[in-house]
Amino acid sequence: MNKPSFIVIDFETANWLQIPCQVGIVTCEEGKITNRYETLISLPKGVSIDYKFTKIHKIRNQDLIGKPNFFELIPEIKSILTKGYTVIAHNAKFDMMVLKKALKLHDIEPFDFNFACSVDVIRSWFPGKFPRHSLKVLAEELGIKFLHHNALADSEATCEVLLKCFDTQEQFENALTYKKKRYRSFYEYCQS
Repeated sequence: MNKPSFIVIDFETANWLQIPCQVGIVTCEEGKITNRYETLISLPKGVSIDYKFTKIHKIRNQDLIGKPNFFELIPEIKSILTKGYTVIAHNAKFDMMVLKKALKLHDIEPFDFNFACSVDVIRSWFPGKFPRHSLKVLAEELGIKFLHHNALADSEATCEVLLKCFDTQEQFENALTYKKKRYRSFYEYCQS
């Protein structure tokens, strides 16, 4: 039986406007991480990182000097996300909104991939198994150590959580459709 294959994405943001300052993406193929992608993202003119956010993710405005902007990064991000695997985010509502807003801000046409939320999938497939479903709690419960609020580390931890919860691709796909379809089209999401 094949091990699960999927992609995990995570964003760190600069402020309450949900403007991304870091992205981390992990590709998992047959139960193994085969690609890691991480970069800081320079902010649009006039936008800066709110100090409260720096306290969370430790990214400072000076860290973004000389880094590529979102428009420059989107070809690589798009090529990763559109490989045909389901894209997972821990609290997908947040990360998909960040991506949607960034595309709109840079006047980039949305592209399509199916996405799902690891919180929803785990909560529905394992009711009552975990005291809470934050990434930190799930990682602790499953013995996974990571640097929380770093986009790549959060993506890797989400990947590890999913691999500890789902042994096979079939089981993972069953969890994505258990009781109701737990994935949706990103392109359709952007139209709503």
